[in-house]
Amino acid sequence: MSTYKETFRFEKVWLSLIQSAWTSIHVTGSAPKRMVHKLRELRKIIKNWTKEHFHSIKRTKSKLLDDLLLFETMDEDEELSAEDKFKKQSVAGSLNIILKEEEVIWR
Repeated sequence: MSTYKETFRFEKVWLSLIQSAWTSIHVTGSAPKRMVHKLRELRKIIKNWTKEHFHSIKRTKSKLLDDLLLFETMDEDEELSAEDKFKKQSVAGSLNIILKEEEVIWR
C-alpha cells in the first residue's frame, strides 16, 4: 500500500462549469436516456473546456516568459524607466500566478 497521499483540490470553476453545462443540455425521452445523453454531452463539454483552458495557460506562460526576457535584456543594456520596472514586476507577478496554476494542474 502506498503511503503517498495526493490532495484533491476542488476548484469552484469546476462547479460553475458543470452546472452551466448541465442546464444547457436539453434532451427528450425517458429518464435513463436523458441521463445517458446528458452525461455524454457533458463529457464533450468538459474535454473541450480542458483543452482550451490548459492550452491557454501554456500560451500565456510562454508570452509572459518572452516579455520577462525582453525586460531583462533591456535592463542589461540600460537602466529601465520607472514605467518599465513596473511593467516588469507586473509580468513577473502574472508569471508567478500562472506557474502556481500550472503546479495545481499537474499535482
